[in-house]
Amino acid sequence: FTDGVLSAYGWYATKPARFESGLTAECSPLYAYGYKSFTRPAARGRSLQKWIKKVSLAHHVGLGKRGIVVAVDIANHTSRRSLEGAGAKQVGQFVCWRVAGRVLSAGTSGSRRVGFRQYETVGV
Repeated sequence: FTDGVLSAYGWYATKPARFESGLTAECSPLYAYGYKSFTRPAARGRSLQKWIKKVSLAHHVGLGKRGIVVAVDIANHTSRRSLEGAGAKQVGQFVCWRVAGRVLSAGTSGSRRVGFRQYETVGV
């Protein structure tokens, strides 16, 4: 917080995360899933996300997790740089798309190793 205003946050899940798009994302229960982060424009450049990610990793490892899985759009260079600055390493790639009203997805062996998947949520 800066002057009582939230400057940055990160959201982490240990269960499947449902999105407004109708998709659900999840990873192996051995990992936490980092699915949302934000830094106010006025607070950018102060490495807040780097700090949040490092503290969150330590917290989840303390709870017995092997690490945190984060899925980032390949074109989201800002988020990718933030993760790299926090020491994250790319373990795989994953693609998800809609075709004729159905959700199709595929991942590399690294994505499968951490149990990452996205699927259409029924009834949402």
